[in-house]
Amino acid sequence: MPPLDDASIELGAVYRSAAVRSDRPPEDELDDPRLRSWTVGARVPHLPVPLNGRPGSTLDLTRSGFALLVTEHPQAWQRAVDDAEFASGHPIVVRHLQPDDLDRGRVRTSESVAWWGSAALVRPDGAIAWQTTASAGQAARHLRGVLTQILSAPGTPV
Repeated sequence: MPPLDDASIELGAVYRSAAVRSDRPPEDELDDPRLRSWTVGARVPHLPVPLNGRPGSTLDLTRSGFALLVTEHPQAWQRAVDDAEFASGHPIVVRHLQPDDLDRGRVRTSESVAWWGSAALVRPDGAIAWQTTASAGQAARHLRGVLTQILSAPGTPV
């Protein structure tokens, strides 16, 4: 096994528990945060995004609870989030990202393949809890169930 770099050791843990929901089997126990892989269970990648008219980061979006990052149909996702917030009692910020946001500043290597669906749910601790490639209308039905699962996992931060 090749030596591991500091960034992967310190920031690249990939969590596997009932507090994350993925249909993909884990590929590695560590994720290189510079590659922005969007791996479920890994830390959300830093992307520069404006917050209240000031420079910010996707890392700042979970300060008040969960964040749902979407690339399409933000109004449909907001309706699904309103329902899920009411059912769970936990705040969820919906943030619409442009496709260019996902690539801005990403480190590219021959092995790096950024995976992105239509939405990613980020836990308050900054770990990606769920992703989907389904359309907003289809995936919205699952959002409430995903939140129920990850919030009822023992030791889940809220």
